[in-house]
Amino acid sequence: MEKSDDQGVKDLAQKVIADHGKTVEELEAIAMQKNITLPPTPGENHVEKIKDLSEISGVDFDIGYMEQAVADRSKVVSLFEVASEEADDPEIKDFAIKSLPKLKQHQEIAKELRDSVSNGMESFERVVPSP
Repeated sequence: MEKSDDQGVKDLAQKVIADHGKTVEELEAIAMQKNITLPPTPGENHVEKIKDLSEISGVDFDIGYMEQAVADRSKVVSLFEVASEEADDPEIKDFAIKSLPKLKQHQEIAKELRDSVSNGMESFERVVPSP
């Protein structure tokens, strides 16, 4: 967060970190109860994107971070929507349904901030490329 020049980006990062921690704790409890092993670390692709972001700062960081935040939130919302409709396990389905409003809120805020930080720039390449 110290690499950002934008208070909105910093605020979103704090909110996502706090909310994500609560969601992960609940998911871990469900997984433990059901004897499901969750991945212990982020995937290789995610680690690479974190590395790319760690090498930039200021407006370049803000743009790259927000592009990645929108992509991540969109992917997560899609996964939770599928789980909320198709999960066979009622506890997992309920967890997905309960989590979706907060995830969608993060997604909308991320989109608004992405548009805000890139507003006024004639063109830019995405700092963190998609896979």
